[in-house]
Amino acid sequence: MLQGIFHVNIVVEDLDRTLAFYCDVLGFSVVYGEVTTDDPIIARGFGYEGNGRMRWALIRLGDDEDALLIDVEQWIEPATTGRPYPECSNNGIGRIALKVGDIDTAYGDLKDKGVAFLSPPQTLHFPGFGDFKFCCFRDPDGIVLELVEV
Repeated sequence: MLQGIFHVNIVVEDLDRTLAFYCDVLGFSVVYGEVTTDDPIIARGFGYEGNGRMRWALIRLGDDEDALLIDVEQWIEPATTGRPYPECSNNGIGRIALKVGDIDTAYGDLKDKGVAFLSPPQTLHFPGFGDFKFCCFRDPDGIVLELVEV
């Protein structure tokens, strides 16, 4: 029945600011434009009455057309509300992990671009899986992103 994961979604306060961060700082590219949608079908699909008005774009890393997409949405009606989880231990989707080839280089490059990390890279060992390194940071909306070197 299920075939795979098509995209994950993040809701943001300012689409332009978020796209600049994900594209210019992290290296994502926009796959499907910046779109403004004003459609009652959108509203109904997400459980709202009336028109669902939002600005959104689909982004991905690399050129693989089958790569996981991130659907970035700025809601206008109803307006974006709430705050990201204050702690990584909150119930729900806690973070998005991004694979890197050399975490120390990626960490240094992103720090040079002004990204504030929650910690420097940490190394974990899992018997039967091996070692991997990881570290976390927040995007401009406070959503936790993780770098992982496996």
